[in-house]
Amino acid sequence: MDNNNGLAQPVQPQMPINFENFQLDANGNFVDVNALQGTGNPAATTDAFGNSLATPGSSAPAMNNFTKFGLVANGLTGLAGAYNAFNQTRLMEDQLKFQKNITNRNVANSATTTNTQLGNQADLSAQLTTGAEFGSNEFNTERAARFNPVDGSPVG
Repeated sequence: MDNNNGLAQPVQPQMPINFENFQLDANGNFVDVNALQGTGNPAATTDAFGNSLATPGSSAPAMNNFTKFGLVANGLTGLAGAYNAFNQTRLMEDQLKFQKNITNRNVANSATTTNTQLGNQADLSAQLTTGAEFGSNEFNTERAARFNPVDGSPVG
């Protein structure tokens, strides 16, 4: 008699397979390299492509062409990233220089406008307080005392 009453039984977990220990043989089947070491089987020393799996005097797999390609690709990716970072830094410096030029031009233009307004105020104040004619020595002396221009020099 069936004890599970028609219910499915849970699947027993299996041990995970470490694919680093397996290689394809000439027929395309996975072969456990560690189990074949020292047996004289050619599958223990070469993979399906004929690459050596073990370095002399060691049981660890040697680097095959795919591993070497991966290392070279990672190195090239790192170099490309460094080159891009260098270019980004150069572009940021150019942007900063451009922004500073715009800011300095704006400061100079604002200073010119402000100095014009301050000069007009000094003219009016000098004429009202002294009653002197516009352009006379007394007027110019009073205007110079009241006019304090703004500096519009570039910012570092």
